[in-house]
Amino acid sequence: MPKLLIVDDDKSRLTLIKKTLSETFDLDDEQIDASFSIKHARTLLRKITYSVVFLDMALPNFDGGSEIDDWGGVKILNDISRGRVEPPEKIIGYTALKESLEEKEREFSDIGFSLDYAKSSDISWLNSKKEAIRYAIYRSNITRKVEKDYAVVTVHGIRTFGSWQEFLFSGVKKDNDGKDIEHLGFKFTGIDFFTFLFPSLRKKIVNRLEHDLIDWLKNNKAKEVLFFSHSFGTYLTVKALENIKGDMDLSCIKCIVLSGSVLDQDYDFSKLNHLKHITIVNDCAVKDVPLLFSEAVVLGTGMAGLTGFRGLSSSKVTNRFFSGGHSMFFNRDGEFIKKYWLPIFKGEVVSNDEEIKIGFIQELLSLFARISSHFKVFYPLLLIAVAVYFLI
Repeated sequence: MPKLLIVDDDKSRLTLIKKTLSETFDLDDEQIDASFSIKHARTLLRKITYSVVFLDMALPNFDGGSEIDDWGGVKILNDISRGRVEPPEKIIGYTALKESLEEKEREFSDIGFSLDYAKSSDISWLNSKKEAIRYAIYRSNITRKVEKDYAVVTVHGIRTFGSWQEFLFSGVKKDNDGKDIEHLGFKFTGIDFFTFLFPSLRKKIVNRLEHDLIDWLKNNKAKEVLFFSHSFGTYLTVKALENIKGDMDLSCIKCIVLSGSVLDQDYDFSKLNHLKHITIVNDCAVKDVPLLFSEAVVLGTGMAGLTGFRGLSSSKVTNRFFSGGHSMFFNRDGEFIKKYWLPIFKGEVVSNDEEIKIGFIQELLSLFARISSHFKVFYPLLLIAVAVYFLI
């Protein structure tokens, strides 16, 4: 269904344009949106891909605002041209102001559109645009992005090919028959232990995941985007999502599932406050030995996948505890995925009723890891010193 947007604070002119469009192209009220300010127009453009946008130049910043910005339409145009909002098939600009008209016309012509001068009561310019509008509506019907039901993002840990990613997606497809689902499996095979050890090397992979996610979000649509990650993948996922802010519409991101997480148990979840609609599930294995090393030695990481997240900011997280080791989530029969991850697509976070017991040795090792973590800032210096000693 084609959608059109009229951005104009002159309500009489807006009503006249809407009536003309409706009668000429047989459009109903749901197909023509109206906006009276810069802020509201930006909000709509972030969420919806329009066939045609009609853009007045002089606009208030906010609905009901009394101060008019003569360059308001150009600001919205710049948002479109720089990819900050969804680009329409066609933009039709108009203004009743002669001041700076040539400069504004140049802004439009630079990206292949036109700006018409017309008095506030005159919409004769619309008649000359009818065929162009008709073509834009036709084009948008062909090229419009198909909104998927789910996009499933999976991120594996180090020293693994992440075979569980395909198994999970296969289960999701089978359990949601008839749904349009895309799998975004992030692979970084060949990454070794030292990449995990040093923050500067980790950052390169975080940047790659961030770039891939931004690119997908700009060019695709999904009703819900759900993340599943394991081990080092939990670090990559959360750090990448921390950075994706700006003007992007992230309301489609609904759930983040972490398993065997190497994040610090005191991670500050306020860093994800820009993701306003998310559910966060942290699946912990209480016999996860590799996380003791993460807590004790590796800078910027911890053992949240063993202890759960702590603190006030973790109140938005559901910690689930299980008796098992680092890879217990991927047992051969896939029972864990079927029982605890697939229901999330139905909006259910299934609790674990199993009684979890932690032995004395486990408690002692956890205590040692926590104590050691206070000194791990010095460990890289020690490694460098040893390396220099042997090189000399």
